[in-house]
Amino acid sequence: MGGVNEGLVDGECVHTVTNEYNENLLMHVTSEEVKKAVFSMYPEKAPGIDGLNSGFFQAYWDIVADDVIHFCRDFTISGMLPDGINKTLVCLIPKIKYPKQMTDYRSIAFIATHSEASTMKAVLNRYERCSGQAINYRKSSITFSPNTSREDRTWLCTSLEVEEVDRPGKYLGMPMFVGKNKCVVFGFLAEKIPHSIYDDIEKVMNGFWWGKGSSGKGIRWLSWENLSNSKMIGGLGAKYYHKVDFLNAEIGGSPSYIWRSILAAKDVLKKVPWLPDKEDGCVSTDMPVQLRDTKVQCLMDMKGRNCDEEVLCDIFNDRDIELIRKIPIPVARCEDTWFWLRDEDDTWKGCKFCLESLQGMFTNSYGFNNKKVNISDSCPWFHTSKETDMHILFHCDFAKTVKNQSGRNVIADKKCRKPPEDWFKVNVDEARACNGYIGFGCVIRNSQGKFIGARCGRIRGNWSPKEAEALSLKEAIIWTRQLSLDRCIFETDSQSLASACYGEEGCAYFNTIEGDCKLILKHFNHMLVKFAFRSANCVAHELARTTHSMSDLGEWHVTPPIFLNHVLEFDLVF
Repeated sequence: MGGVNEGLVDGECVHTVTNEYNENLLMHVTSEEVKKAVFSMYPEKAPGIDGLNSGFFQAYWDIVADDVIHFCRDFTISGMLPDGINKTLVCLIPKIKYPKQMTDYRSIAFIATHSEASTMKAVLNRYERCSGQAINYRKSSITFSPNTSREDRTWLCTSLEVEEVDRPGKYLGMPMFVGKNKCVVFGFLAEKIPHSIYDDIEKVMNGFWWGKGSSGKGIRWLSWENLSNSKMIGGLGAKYYHKVDFLNAEIGGSPSYIWRSILAAKDVLKKVPWLPDKEDGCVSTDMPVQLRDTKVQCLMDMKGRNCDEEVLCDIFNDRDIELIRKIPIPVARCEDTWFWLRDEDDTWKGCKFCLESLQGMFTNSYGFNNKKVNISDSCPWFHTSKETDMHILFHCDFAKTVKNQSGRNVIADKKCRKPPEDWFKVNVDEARACNGYIGFGCVIRNSQGKFIGARCGRIRGNWSPKEAEALSLKEAIIWTRQLSLDRCIFETDSQSLASACYGEEGCAYFNTIEGDCKLILKHFNHMLVKFAFRSANCVAHELARTTHSMSDLGEWHVTPPIFLNHVLEFDLVF
């Protein structure tokens, strides 16, 4: 005790609580403190006399928050709790499936104080008189929380004439005490469940990933063991959240230390890189506090098809404005999605192909045969070899021929030709411009080569050549629909764009624009998108170039503009 008294002087004591800390302790509880306390409780713990546990208050916090906060503040101020707030529940467990009398129940009680223990003893005595059954106290036991003192434990055991145990064991094969560790609580079930049940559970999980249609049947290309591996080694990994993404995930009830630590860094990641910049996709403008959680949809104009230029100029700096203008707004309303910004040459498809091949998921005849699909496993082109991954990648002569000819010997006209009878030809092109614009041009002619109409204009944004070509095609398709024309052949000198209009949609900006083109083209009864060499697309290219000297949209019908006459005469092959 000498060490404790060294700092003491007559009439004095050592202050272990500073004035600042004391003021903090005396402050009224805040709303955040109450919420934090409620959400730190395990959802299935602490049910009240009404049976509402912590999970109820957590799930409906937006409704009950004001009442709970007011209750807690009133207690900290007055130091008084309402009568009955700490009442105990007495649980009766039925002995049979449909109990009708008191003798059909067994009782389990949860008690806390000496008076409650005495009351419980009286209730049990009355139960014996009413039911005609005597309680065997020698086979009864009591379990205490760690906060119960040794004196109280001894008194209660003596008063109730029962024995204290650490854990109450099992009742009817189920644990009577349910804690946070569910593995410990229900681990005994693992020894009793038949292996056939495990197989059924695995089939249900596999059916979720691989099943198709109402029957849920499909080919299991990957085993559950591999599917449940971490993402680093090709699996799907594990999440603490299943209904939202990580940025919107909440801490939940009784989280692990690891999950708490991960979630603590969430605010750092909330700076979402949504701008199209490979080096830094985050907004560089110093945003006002009241706008920091505002959604991008608030930047749209009343029609929701374009950004409101006045809003952009009022909020963002020049760098951010130019990047926002470059984001294409899809024609159809769709969910936001992430994509690989550096993927300009479809390299992700090659990565996906290699990953599927390494994991044995690449779809070929040999793979189908291994999955019990009754088809031949030989190469459909050279029947002497099995169609394995290695055969397709390195040995198949047909695959080699296709690869070598890819991008070569493209069948396309080098001079513009008239379309078939009753069809229209729409030539489309773009022209790179400065000052944050691109120019587009489109020319429509009928099957006699007669000029029908032309249109050109500028589109704001620093677009890549592929994106500019796709935007120009989109403008041409929309204009043609407005003219109520059908049986149209759209020609572009972008081979990748022409091919993409008949391929799968991707998730980069180019594919977003190209996806809009395909969506609008569905409204045509007859249409075709073709590749044409630049020499066969001169008139559209010339029209797009004129936008450099124009400040507004140009549109002509029946009679072409004078500057296009010589190009039209040279362009068309009769």
